[in-house]
Amino acid sequence: MKIMQTLRSKKGFTLMELIIVIVILAILAAALIPTFIGFARNARASTAIANARVGITAAQSILTHWAAGQAPGATVTNDNFNRMLRGVDSQPFTSSNAGWGNMFTTMLAEDGLVPTRFGAFTLSGNRVTGVVFASGEFLVTIAGGNSTYIRDPINEISALTGGPLGGGG
Repeated sequence: MKIMQTLRSKKGFTLMELIIVIVILAILAAALIPTFIGFARNARASTAIANARVGITAAQSILTHWAAGQAPGATVTNDNFNRMLRGVDSQPFTSSNAGWGNMFTTMLAEDGLVPTRFGAFTLSGNRVTGVVFASGEFLVTIAGGNSTYIRDPINEISALTGGPLGGGG
């Protein structure tokens, strides 16, 4: 008899109350987890765009250095510039300019970037106006200096627009 009185006088939650709390927590988690995953995904996309812009800045710096050593009005073709940055070919550059590919690699390494993730740079005169950059799951294209497109080949997201090169995004 004393045991029954002790059991009845104990305060606590019933099994039904515990199940209801667990169900409510599961519903909240199901609603919030996709949101947090989306935040992380957007952050990775923004990082990919920023990294592409870092590459353009590095390439522009090298192009400016190269142009300073040339005759006024000298330009370089897209193909020659891209080959130069990859260290494939320094023509039509002089032997004193043959280290531009190493400089490009060094500049990117300071930001933790790998040069092989950069596709072709686009030039307009002596200005870098675009690039294609592969960053993990994203493919970033900056074209004409003003439009930024990001593509996720797996999930097919596209067309984020940003400001001018080096600006917000």
